[in-house]
Parts: sequence; C-alpha cells; structure tokens
Amino acid sequence: MANALDKVYAAFPWLSDLGLGSQLLGWVQDGYTDDALVGLVRQTEQWSTMFSGIKRKDGTLRYNENQYLQVKDAYSTLIFNYTGKRVTSSAQVQGLIENDVSPDEMEKRLQLFDTIKRDGGSVRSAFYVYAGMRLSDDDLYRYAVDPTEKSQLDAQYTQQSAATNLTYETWITRATEVGLQNVTDQLIQLKAQGVNTDEAVRRIQSINPDAARQMTDLLYHGGDPQARNFLPLNDLMRAFEYALIGSAATDQGFALPDEQRIGAFRQAGIDRAKALDAYGTFAANAGKIKGMTERIGQQFGQSDWENAQFLRNGAAMATLDQAQSQEKALGAASNSGNFGFDAAGRLKQRGLTLY
Repeated sequence: MANALDKVYAAFPWLSDLGLGSQLLGWVQDGYTDDALVGLVRQTEQWSTMFSGIKRKDGTLRYNENQYLQVKDAYSTLIFNYTGKRVTSSAQVQGLIENDVSPDEMEKRLQLFDTIKRDGGSVRSAFYVYAGMRLSDDDLYRYAVDPTEKSQLDAQYTQQSAATNLTYETWITRATEVGLQNVTDQLIQLKAQGVNTDEAVRRIQSINPDAARQMTDLLYHGGDPQARNFLPLNDLMRAFEYALIGSAATDQGFALPDEQRIGAFRQAGIDRAKALDAYGTFAANAGKIKGMTERIGQQFGQSDWENAQFLRNGAAMATLDQAQSQEKALGAASNSGNFGFDAAGRLKQRGLTLY
C-alpha cells in the first residue's frame, strides 16, 4: 500500500504538503483513486487552508491545484522582486486570486506602483508644501490609477491650499522637511541595493533643521532674494536631494553649500538645477571617482567635483581628464570602467566593471 501511496504523490505532488498521510493511506486502501481521491481531499480543512481563494462563490474552481501553486509562485516572485518581502501564506495572496488578478496584471500594477514610489515625489511634495497634505504610497497609487480618487484629491488640495495662509517661512520649512525625507528614502533604497548607507541616514536624521532650512533657502533664491531668480519646487527638491546625497558620499560627511558657493553655481548657469544631476552622478560614483583620482596621486572630493562640473575649473577638470586617460589605458586590457566628459560637460562612465 505504501507503494500505491507513492504513486499518488507522484501523480499529485501537492498532496505531500497537506499532512494527510494516514488519511490518504486509508482512502487508498479503501480503493479510492485519482479524481475520487482528490474529491475527498478537497473536503478537508488542510486543503481549504492551503488553497484559499481557489473556489469561486458558485463553488467552481478558478484553477486546479497545480495551476494555483504556479500562480502563487508567480505572485511570490513578483512581490519579492518589487518589495523584497516574501509571501509566507496563501492568505497573503488570497485577495489577488479571488479578484482574478493574473500575474501579468499584477506585474503591471507593481511596475506602476514602483514608478510612483520612485517618481511620485513631485506630486507628494506639492501636496504637502502647498496644502499640508501628506500622501502615502497608497494615496499616490490611487491618484495615478483612479480618476475619481484623483479628482477628489485635487479638489481637497485646491480647497486646503486656498484656505491656508501660506507664509514663506512655512513654505520653506515644509520644503526642507520633504527634501530631508526624500534623501532618507533614497539612502534606504540604496541600502536595499547593497550600499552601506547607515551612517549617512544617521547623519541626515541628526542634521540641524535650521542649517538644512538655510540650505534650502539659499538653493531657492541663489543667495539673492531680490533677483527673484527662484527655483520651481521640483527643481528645488532635486537640487536639495542631490546636494545632500552628493555630500553624503564624501569621506568628510556633509558639506552643505554656503551662500557664496551657491551664488557661484548660479552665476555659472546652474539656475534651474539643469546640471545638478551631477550631484547624483557623484553620489553614485564617488568610490570609483575617488579610486580613479587616487591612482594618479590626487585627492578629489565634493568641492573638487563641484569645481569641475559647475564652475568648469581648469585644474579640477584636468585632474579628471588625467585620471580618465589613465583608466582608459588600464581598462583597454582589463575591461575596467573608465570615465570621460560628454558634450554637456558631465562625467560619464564608459566601462561596465565596478571598482
């Protein structure tokens, strides 16, 4: 009979995970096989728990057991790939199954949700800075996919922003809060990708709010409020975030740009944050840039990077050019990464290998 039970497990592998060994053996001994045996199993509590959501309201099955497990595995893989969390029970995906959400549809939703989390900052920032409304990721998702929800949130935003006596002090304070939170979120995302950002997060969380607000204020008006050469909120957020992330990548910690420094950036044409993505490049490649310049006997930090990228300083640019030339020569044989300036003057990595 044990041999017969092995044949049942071979035909229906999912049966072995239900813990029904003795009952199955009894049913096999009573002569039940295949569909009749599965019919008995489907009446057990263990089956209902393992395959929750498999039945429609009319009692018919959405899938057979093998299909159900394949769909569940697809859900689990997608959820882990997009959130880093593992599905530990059928109950966690029961709602998706009961609503007949296919894995393809779920992936589209997760892709949209991931995009909203990464790129929905401008909407989130505007709602809080101008109307004091804090939107969660779920709010952003509904805002993007549900026209009714979007209309309701837009109406609430219009009402609250109109009713708010928004002073500049409140506006710049909120903008600073949003900027600090965005930087923390980005550093946490980098940590999820394997980058050690614990110290950077700690420093962000302990930064003096007045110093951060002063930096936001300087970035906003460029050191000359009377010139009215103000950054739009989106550009201000990018400038603030890249400046902090860029400085977080240095060995010295945070080096917030002062009024004179920001004024120089503005005079050099950095008036609409169009080149401040250089901070993002520096943040992502600080280790490689450091190693590249050290190999020619030079030290190259955040200030040097700003000089080269924003102010087009000859000495700083020459250092990068020299380091890039050596890396190119070394990389010709080793396929290591190397760098060079593009037409806009930004540093680009030509190779693929990380140092």
